[in-house]
This record gives sequence, structure tokens and C-alpha cells, in this order.
Amino acid sequence: MFTIGVDFTALQALLGKEYLLDTTNYALMAKGQPSDAFTVAISENTGTNAKYTHKIQLSTNKQIPTGDVEITLVNKEPSWIKDKNDDSGLNINAAGAMDKTYGIKYLVGGIEDAYNIVVKETKDNFQSYAKIKVNISK
Repeated sequence: MFTIGVDFTALQALLGKEYLLDTTNYALMAKGQPSDAFTVAISENTGTNAKYTHKIQLSTNKQIPTGDVEITLVNKEPSWIKDKNDDSGLNINAAGAMDKTYGIKYLVGGIEDAYNIVVKETKDNFQSYAKIKVNISK
């Protein structure tokens, strides 16, 4: 097991605390391939003098792979967008309709496209907010 300190100040303002602490938003690559060699745990750093906001802990019961390990914070649509989106907008009297907004997913997607805050990863075929590379050697 080892822990990496990261500064997610800007990403926390953009994505929120819950997104950064959700381990399903992270992908792990070892030697350029998707890997389940480690389990990932994310926690906030509460130290007052720390230069980083979060701790990423990698642990394993297997033999630790040597070489590059890459931790990626994947760009996923936040779950609240799906929950609050109304695709039809036709019946405001339908059950739960007043808790939804017509086309919110398109508005949010347009804002994201306009700011182009993510980089298309052609090699990995997904978009990411951040990548952390760690080289493990014996």
C-alpha cells in the first residue's frame, strides 16, 4: 500500500467533493493496460499545513507490478444531470415532472463543449480531467 498526495483545488470547485471522492470515477492503468492490480481509496487531506487537498491510496494483495502506473480521473456525466433531465417537457403534471428541467443535459453539455475543459484521449478512448503517473521500481 502507498499513498499519493494530490492538489485537486480547482477540480473540487468544478466537480464538487462527491465526484472526487467516488472511486468509480478513477481508472487505473499498469504498463499501458487497464488494471485491477490495485484497489483505489480517495480521502480528503485534513492536515492544516499540507500542500495537497486529497490522498489517493493504492493497495493490493497481489505482487506489486513494476513500471508505470497511471491513475486517471475520468470525465463522466454527473448523475444529477440524468436525474434532473426531462427529454420531452410535454406534461408538467406527470409524476416527478416538477423536479426535472427540460433539456438540462443539453445545456450542460453545451457549456462543457464551449469551455472545452477536457482533452480527448485517443489512445485510451475516454476523456479525463487529470492523470497521475507513478513509476514503481524494485
